[in-house]
Amino acid sequence: MLKEIANDSDYRAMLSAVRPFFDHEPEDGTADALEFDRLVALLEHYEALHFPVTGNGA
Repeated sequence: MLKEIANDSDYRAMLSAVRPFFDHEPEDGTADALEFDRLVALLEHYEALHFPVTGNGA
């Protein structure tokens, strides 16, 4: 079961967990694909809160 990313240690662990999926992308509709999607969603949410992108790029 996946849990919310609470701190930098959790974030780094989640990055390690998702990395293998980029080397071997799971087949759509499989349990691995669902796990990959959930990991990415959690990472994106954490990054949006803790590493916001500013608008002007300057």
